[in-house]
Amino acid sequence: MIEKERALCDTLASLDSVVVAYSGGVDSAYLAYIAGRTLGDRAVAVTADSPSYPERHRELAIRIARDFGLRHEIIHTRELERPESVAARRGKTLEEVAPAAMLKARAAGMAEAQAAKPGA
Repeated sequence: MIEKERALCDTLASLDSVVVAYSGGVDSAYLAYIAGRTLGDRAVAVTADSPSYPERHRELAIRIARDFGLRHEIIHTRELERPESVAARRGKTLEEVAPAAMLKARAAGMAEAQAAKPGA
């Protein structure tokens, strides 16, 4: 085993569990494979399925996960049902389509997160 792979395995082994954002590409497939080999059923590869994710990529991700025995789940993002995603696809800003209350809630959440940071 090469040094970098050993370091990856050691890092993964130190975790209780891991979720790998898995597209079926080389990088995420490798990470999902090593995570599964290291953590067993405490590692799960997750593929986000949406209308913008090509069917051939989804099929490839499923096939690779099956062939390598990965624990694999698909989540449906429904991104086109979200105003901020639709706005981006149409070249509009979030402010142009989102209700003011939504923007205020998002800003409040960001302020809370900033206040919770050490040294803030």
